[in-house]
Amino acid sequence: KFSIVTRIIPIQATCFASEEEIRLTSTELLKKYLPRKAKTFAVVQKRRLCNGLKGSTIIETIAAIVLKIAPGCKVQLEKPEITVWVEVCKTLCGISVVENADKYHNFNLVAN
Repeated sequence: KFSIVTRIIPIQATCFASEEEIRLTSTELLKKYLPRKAKTFAVVQKRRLCNGLKGSTIIETIAAIVLKIAPGCKVQLEKPEITVWVEVCKTLCGISVVENADKYHNFNLVAN
């Protein structure tokens, strides 16, 4: 039992943690929420208790979709306009598209 919340994880869509399901879900989500005028993006992925899916696979899959939807978008790991946030825990995957994610301090509620 926990008495305090220290972090909020943004989730706009969930799917099974497989490359194909992540591709389908993120395509639908990015078509809906990715601003067409976005100039920079980053993919942040966190995996817990998941050995069947590599982090590089998640990043490459989502980056390819972003570049297909917004061809002028460039990868920028420091202060991107758009962050595609992917959280994988066991067999469940949560995905969200966040604008200016840096201003939320990685969604930590307690300063370290």
